[in-house]
Amino acid sequence: KFHGERTGGTEKTRNEHVVAIRMLSGFLGKGRGIREITRADMIAYKDALRQMPTNSQQRFRGLTVPQAIKANAKRETPYKVLDPTTVNDKWLMHINNIFNWAVNNDLMDSSPAKGVKIDIGKGFKEPSRVAFTPDDIKAIFSNPFFTEAKQFEGPHWALLLALYCGARSSSEIARVKLRDIYKEQGVDVIDLIDATKNVQSKRIVPLHRDLIDFGFFDYVNRMKAQNSGALFPEWQNSRRDKYNRWFLRTYKAIVGINDRRKVFHSFRHSLKTALARHSVNRDVSDLITGHKDQSVGGIYISDQATTMVQSMAEGIRRVDFGLTAYLARKSDKLPMM
Repeated sequence: KFHGERTGGTEKTRNEHVVAIRMLSGFLGKGRGIREITRADMIAYKDALRQMPTNSQQRFRGLTVPQAIKANAKRETPYKVLDPTTVNDKWLMHINNIFNWAVNNDLMDSSPAKGVKIDIGKGFKEPSRVAFTPDDIKAIFSNPFFTEAKQFEGPHWALLLALYCGARSSSEIARVKLRDIYKEQGVDVIDLIDATKNVQSKRIVPLHRDLIDFGFFDYVNRMKAQNSGALFPEWQNSRRDKYNRWFLRTYKAIVGINDRRKVFHSFRHSLKTALARHSVNRDVSDLITGHKDQSVGGIYISDQATTMVQSMAEGIRRVDFGLTAYLARKSDKLPMM
C-alpha cells in the first residue's frame, strides 16, 4: 500500500524499503501484527543493527539479522559492521518513513520507531567520502585503460562525465538520455534535470572543453547511430549499477587507490574542490554542482539564462585537471560533431 500510493522515489529506494521490512520482520519473527510492535522491539532492533555485518544480504543470504550476526562472529576474520550513520540514515529511516505513513493511514496508532536511532554525537567524525587527490586523478586517467584505448566507450565517458559534471551519484550519470545533451544560449550542456530524483540536484551543466576535445560528441553520434535513446544503454539496461560496481571493485585496485572513502561520489568532491581552487564564485559553483535548484523557477529558461549559463561555462572553463597531458591526442583520433 505504501508503494502503491508513493509515486516518487527511485527503484533503488523502493528495493531498500523491501529489504528494510524483510530485515525487521526476520528480527521480530513470524506472526507479529504491526500494531503489536513495541518501542522496546525497535530499540532492540537498533542495538542488533549496530552488530550487523556490512553487505549481509549478499554475504549471509537468507539469514535473519540475529543469524547473520552469529554467523559473522564465527568467522576467523569477521566482516566490518554497519556504520552508525548507515543504520540511522538508511535502515531505521526507511522503517520510520513506512511506519509514519501507516500511522497517517490509521494502520498503526503510533510509530514505535519514532526517535529510535543511534546516538553518534556531534563531535568530529571522519568523513565517509573524500575527494580524489591530483595523484589519484592522474592514476585513474593516465592508466592504459584510457591512454591505449582506440576510442572511448561507456565506462571511459562515465568516469569523465562524473569528474567534469560533479555527479551526485553514479545513477545520475546512468540515466542521462541523448536528448539531454544540447546547446543552451550557444553553450554545449548536459541536462541533469530528469536524470536525478533529488530536487536540489536538478540542473544543467556546461560541457568542459576537455570533454569535447576528447571526442565526447563522437561517442554521442555513435549512440545516435545505434538508435539508442540513452547515453549509456548498456549501463541503463543493467539490473545492477554496472559501471559503479566495476569502478569500485576492479578499476580502483588496478590504479592503486585503496582508500575505502574514495568512491564514485568522490568525483563530485573533486570538482567542488577544483572550482574553489580556481576561484569560481560560490553561487556559480553551487549552480554547477547542484547545491542550488535550477528547476525551481526554470532558471535555464528565465531572464537570467544567458548570464547564468555563460557564468557557469566560464567557471567550468577555469577548472584544469591536467588530463590533456595524457589524453589530448584522443581529439585527433575521435572527430567531433
